[in-house]
Amino acid sequence: MKRRRPLSFRLGLPIVGVAALAIVGGMTATSILAGARLKADAEHRAADQVVALETIANVSDLAGLRRATTAIGAGRDVSLALVAAGDPLVIIASSQTSLTGIGVADLEGELLEAATAIQDPARSESVLAQREGDDLIAAGRLRVRDTTRDGADLSNAIGIVQLDLSSVVAEVSRDTLILTIGEVLAVALLAAVAIVLVRRHVVRPLHALGESVRAGDDSAVDSLTSIEINELAAKLHGAMAARAESEARLADANEQLRGLVESKDQFMASVSHELRTPLASIIGFADYLKDPEIEISDDERTSFIDTISREGADVMDLIDDLLTAARADIDRLEVATVRVGLLAQARQVVEGLAGRLGEVKVIGAPVSVAGDPRRVRQVIRNLLTNADRYGGPNVTVEVRHHGGQGLLRVQDDGLGIALEDRELVFEPYMQARDGVHIPDSVGIGLPVSRTLARLMAGDLTYARIGDESVFELSLPIMEDAAPAEGPSSQTAANLELGAAATS
Repeated sequence: MKRRRPLSFRLGLPIVGVAALAIVGGMTATSILAGARLKADAEHRAADQVVALETIANVSDLAGLRRATTAIGAGRDVSLALVAAGDPLVIIASSQTSLTGIGVADLEGELLEAATAIQDPARSESVLAQREGDDLIAAGRLRVRDTTRDGADLSNAIGIVQLDLSSVVAEVSRDTLILTIGEVLAVALLAAVAIVLVRRHVVRPLHALGESVRAGDDSAVDSLTSIEINELAAKLHGAMAARAESEARLADANEQLRGLVESKDQFMASVSHELRTPLASIIGFADYLKDPEIEISDDERTSFIDTISREGADVMDLIDDLLTAARADIDRLEVATVRVGLLAQARQVVEGLAGRLGEVKVIGAPVSVAGDPRRVRQVIRNLLTNADRYGGPNVTVEVRHHGGQGLLRVQDDGLGIALEDRELVFEPYMQARDGVHIPDSVGIGLPVSRTLARLMAGDLTYARIGDESVFELSLPIMEDAAPAEGPSSQTAANLELGAAATS
């Protein structure tokens, strides 16, 4: 007679099989997602570099175009960058000077293939990316002026960049390995828990029933048959329902976790882009200025220094907002309570942003409020930057007082924000769906500004008045006996960003 395997084995084997299938399925899905992520990241980098070439191709003279192309080619992941124009196409700027002046037809391999493909009028793509192993060739048509100041022909211009994706491939491989290990451990843990539950709630009660039968205790058998087995069935149903509920909660938690991971990835990509773009310009122009073998005019030197200063100011503004948000999250954000002249602060910020924004009109009467002058300037700067990015061309700053509150309004004639998004713009890392969209904007300026306003016993609101978008900062009027504006009267706010938003 064939010996039957134990019940624990027969019940546990399907659980192990399902766990194995889940592991295989998870690893397959992870591999597919890793490939999709690598493809998307590579295409994103390719598009970024072609856009960078398009930007530098708009310089006013050919010498500047060649210098800027050389600066791009010095990037960590860039193997080659070039710009070709004319009919037939001739390379007019390249990070490898030996290529300058030759025809596109003289390029070899993937470079020639990319240049030929991007000229095909049947193609609708503005950027074409071809990947071969760890190398990526990106080509695109450049929308630039027809000629430069010195007469260089830029008609039918194209840009080609060769990227080294080895660092990206290594990063994706590492993340994929970590995710795969996590999936295996999670499935193994769930399988172990399921086996323990089966042994406790199925096998053990049935063993107890068998012992009662072998003991010949009829009353125990009747009791077990009528009560324990029914209770066991009820427990099994309850365990199945609880498991289903746990799986539903786990699915919801996984979905929320996936959303958080995606938000983190988008946020990190945005911050990286916002920092990398100006820093690349600063490093490129600084390296060019310190090269003793390059002769440049005083006007060019002044222009390069102005660019470095402007891009550096943008980086400092972004870092200031990031530090403010981080300190609020860890209960370490502090504000002062001193006399602040709203009109004077507004004029100071507008003067400091001269050259970075369009024309801004400042109107109103002097109003003294209680607050922190540095934080007030940070709020005003964020409101003006937001108006410049998303609003219309006519921006006005108005200062007045009303009902014991000092009011500072930043008004623009842009498209405005949809009704359902008017509070979402004050949530960290959110942007309105309507109006002008700025890719890779970090999206923390307005949330940080509202947090600062509420920490100073004020508020920041948005309204659509007629054809104008209005952001209004309100702060309490400062009494005459209050101390003068200065570093004294420091008070610890110690409120989280989310708590401040509900105060």
